[in-house]
Amino acid sequence: MRQLTFLFGFIVSQILFLIHALATDYSSMTPIEGTDNVYLVVSDLKYPRDKGPRIGILTVTDEAGAVYSPVTVNDWLDSTGKETEPNDLEACCAIPGRPNEYLLAESGYHENKYGRIFRMLLTKDNTNGFKAKVLSSFKIYNSELDEKGSSYPCNQVEGIACFQAFGKIIFVYSERGGKGKKDVPKLSKLLWGEINFTVSPPAFKKLGEDNLVTKSILNDRDSTDLFLKSEGGRIDIYSVATTDPGNIGPFKSVFYKAGSFVLGTEKEGIHFEREPGPKVIYSMDGLKVEAIATTTVAKSLFCIGTDDEYFGGIWRPLSVYLK
Repeated sequence: MRQLTFLFGFIVSQILFLIHALATDYSSMTPIEGTDNVYLVVSDLKYPRDKGPRIGILTVTDEAGAVYSPVTVNDWLDSTGKETEPNDLEACCAIPGRPNEYLLAESGYHENKYGRIFRMLLTKDNTNGFKAKVLSSFKIYNSELDEKGSSYPCNQVEGIACFQAFGKIIFVYSERGGKGKKDVPKLSKLLWGEINFTVSPPAFKKLGEDNLVTKSILNDRDSTDLFLKSEGGRIDIYSVATTDPGNIGPFKSVFYKAGSFVLGTEKEGIHFEREPGPKVIYSMDGLKVEAIATTTVAKSLFCIGTDDEYFGGIWRPLSVYLK
């Protein structure tokens, strides 16, 4: 009987794995300039284990719903021959002031490889679809690695964003938080700095870092994506916390406002003012949200994308009535 139970469990796990392999998951998304409800999305496929598209376009219409179209990238600008395709893309954002340019970020290092950020040009092709070209690849992560040269889970990057200040582009990224060295839990960390695309490879000058929250929201990952919103002389910072107990859940996510960047004079610089406690906007049971963005869907301000592991992913608008 025990052997039959084990066999049944194994068969179910393999079926769920195949479903996951065929499903689309959303590890991050960002609206495409000049469109309504069309998004660049990234997938956290692992290299070399997982085959398939690393990026795609998600188009949302009243008639067809949410439709995903993969985008092929022919050259990821790997000079080592060991990092040809992305491993675990977890974040993406548009670059302000540089039309049609986007950044895509791997979550971290694995056995002293990867940990890259890609600058990509995304344009329409002659079939009214999209084509992508990687313009540069660079590394800026500086967190401690384990004995195998891999990032600790708490230091994996799952959210990136950009904004302009003082005539410069400011790049922001968040380490997700959770299990660290010797499984000691750590809070999510927010890091920001000036990024210069006029040199090759692009150069990052860190301006500051701080904990994103004062206390873990769900006692797990406190930042699986970032969203910035300009409000007068400040930049509001939103993120999402999730629980991920395993490939079949149960999952839970909380979308919240973490604080704001306050912009003084150029001499005063940029300061992060954290909320006394995360300002919860939406709480969602059963979903592992890893992507947040704006939407023009009626009666909705935000939308989410999920990576629900064996169950695949979904896109969903967040109604103002859910608050």
